[in-house]
Amino acid sequence: MTPPESGSPGSRAWPSPRSARLAELDPATLYALLRLRVDSFVVEQRCPYPELDGRDLEPGALHCWIEEEGRVLAYARVLREAEGSRVGRVVTAPAARGRGLAATLIRHALGHAVRPVVLDAQSHLLPLYRRLGFSDDGPEFLEDGIPHTPMRLLDDAEPTEPRIPPGQTEPRIPPGPTEPRLLDWGRRLAAVAQNGLYYSQSPGFDHVRYTQVRDVAAEVMAAAHAGTPLRTVQRLLAGEEGYATPKIDVRGVVARDGRLLLVREVDDNGWTLPGGWADPTDAPGLAVEREVREEAGLAVRATKLLACFDRSRHGPLPPYPFRVWKLFFRCEPLQAGADAVHDGQETAEVAWFDPDALPQLSLGRVMPAQLARVALHLADPNRPADFD
Repeated sequence: MTPPESGSPGSRAWPSPRSARLAELDPATLYALLRLRVDSFVVEQRCPYPELDGRDLEPGALHCWIEEEGRVLAYARVLREAEGSRVGRVVTAPAARGRGLAATLIRHALGHAVRPVVLDAQSHLLPLYRRLGFSDDGPEFLEDGIPHTPMRLLDDAEPTEPRIPPGQTEPRIPPGPTEPRLLDWGRRLAAVAQNGLYYSQSPGFDHVRYTQVRDVAAEVMAAAHAGTPLRTVQRLLAGEEGYATPKIDVRGVVARDGRLLLVREVDDNGWTLPGGWADPTDAPGLAVEREVREEAGLAVRATKLLACFDRSRHGPLPPYPFRVWKLFFRCEPLQAGADAVHDGQETAEVAWFDPDALPQLSLGRVMPAQLARVALHLADPNRPADFD
């Protein structure tokens, strides 16, 4: 049984997980671990069931937890099964929820587990476990009135987001371009053509040649993505004027009680941070403040640049003919507790989400690994800006 994580984010670095067998635990620590389990699964969730099920006494049982200043923040248990291991009793203390501790602790527990690993996840936390590499392993069922789904992690299972290598404490961003090389070649040709047309002094031979280069670039990019008509790409490239530069996309990071404000886009029903193309008449901070106000109905002030990412290095993504730089800004509401409201045109819904339980994202606008980096900034306000 796994309660949701929600609450205030911490401002310090995450403490390291610990693990021990029952015989290795001192009485005070054992009491604190069992107290957290009972307080959550029996009291908070109002489930009168035998929380102390006897399996804690098994020789192969491993108790994993995270503590800070003597307080137990999160707990998980690893049991040996006839085949593999079982992870269970995953819980985070109410005051520590929203810091991603559950995901951190589960990764630690998996390092001590024998594959395959099974668990019964509360169904609303399926996205968290799927990102950690688990797959659904049977139909949903009710346990003490709470929907659960059996899940399994196989020997060759890989998470949908990069694992955190030993010694590394943050989500890894891919080091290089993730787009097809054909699309990159076409984009570079298009930039050469656009710059040549910009610097040509007259509509003579140079204009003709650079226009031909632009047409070739359109053919290359259309070939890179068979679903895009050639005329569509030609029209996009022909509409560009001036010296070729990246386009700027701004995203506002607004947090409340450890949760991120996301908006659901009308065009693809995916969720994203509020934002969009920067208006050329706005300064960067004003651009993101305007986007948050228009898409989420919140008046905010941009307080810090958290990251500048190159869209082409974070994927796989739907193809796009232009280079895009994505700027993520921390934004603080001007009025505490103000309600967020969707605009009904570009956005159909607004909601607050735990970084460890994200909905289906609009991947052309924001990626899971990018939101994981954003969560690190929320946990550590002094963290320097990320950039590609």
